[in-house]
Amino acid sequence: MSLKKLLLVLVPASLLGTGFYVKNMESGKSFLVPAILENLQHFHYNPPAIDDAFSKKVFDEFLDVLDGGKRFFTQEDIKSLSKYKTLIDDQSKEGNYEFYDKTMEIYERRISQNEQWYKEFLAQKMEFDSDETYTIDDDEPFAKNDAELKERVRKSIKYAVMTRLASSIETQNEFKDRKDTMVKILPMDSLEFNARKGVLKSQDDFIKRWKKVQPVEKMSYYINAITSVFDPHTNYFPPADKENFDISMSGRLEGIGASLQEKDGYIKVVRIVPGSPSALQGELKEGDIILKVAQGAGEPVDVVNMPMDDAIKMIRGAKGTEVRLTVKKTDGVIKVIRIVRDVVVLEETFAKSVVIEDND
Repeated sequence: MSLKKLLLVLVPASLLGTGFYVKNMESGKSFLVPAILENLQHFHYNPPAIDDAFSKKVFDEFLDVLDGGKRFFTQEDIKSLSKYKTLIDDQSKEGNYEFYDKTMEIYERRISQNEQWYKEFLAQKMEFDSDETYTIDDDEPFAKNDAELKERVRKSIKYAVMTRLASSIETQNEFKDRKDTMVKILPMDSLEFNARKGVLKSQDDFIKRWKKVQPVEKMSYYINAITSVFDPHTNYFPPADKENFDISMSGRLEGIGASLQEKDGYIKVVRIVPGSPSALQGELKEGDIILKVAQGAGEPVDVVNMPMDDAIKMIRGAKGTEVRLTVKKTDGVIKVIRIVRDVVVLEETFAKSVVIEDND
């Protein structure tokens, strides 16, 4: 295979490991894994043989990455995928992704099924006077079938609700003991309802995050299952992760100098970097919510419910270019803020030292 068409960057991830980034992964999907394997076998300090033993390790690692808690796949699923257990090495060399595609097809279906189940369980009041056992163990086998899997999900959801409820009861008892009259003491039914509501939100948040994961990121889970067989410090970086890795290593980026956080579909400013374009311009503040992003005088693009990585790509840009942010201030006012991008230095990424001299 010729690697002339492949941009493969090697960056030090550890003394023994290697980091990989392949540009335009979607267009180069067919030769992505073969190229990575070829380079790893050439550059790695102690490459393993790409054989059936290697294939079995990748098989186990990928399933563990997707479902380490054994809440999605069943033994029936694993059995249907087991025919690939000794084929992954051959498929990887050929650029064949059949195992990955079949696995993700089942996983996506199981996630939708799981969502339906937990919503069903959390819609009903829970009783805690029955004698049940729920095992939290990574070595627990996969559920035998759908019925056993549904029961396992029910117990895990009930355990999560019970844990939240116990914490709420403990906190409320502390206020009772302190005779704090400023705190409203809730009845058990309300505490149980709030616990179910909290678990529902955490489960929904997981589903929302998964639905926002781009295909290129999902593929990286599989590729990293392959590279991890070489050693724990050998990783593949999809484009966004590669960019963030470069920023963390250099301590520099071109953008506006604002740390952002995504919550419930909204992108919130959580920190303004001192000395950055945002700090010098002065209008963007912590707590502001970014609603739209425009490149200079271009048409604003709505970023509500947009994957955060995509929104960040729009906000970052070359030094000297202008970005216009439509933000909702903490007082509810909607405002357009114009910021000229520049080089932002992240001082917290640099190593620091101090020498203390003792005159004695």
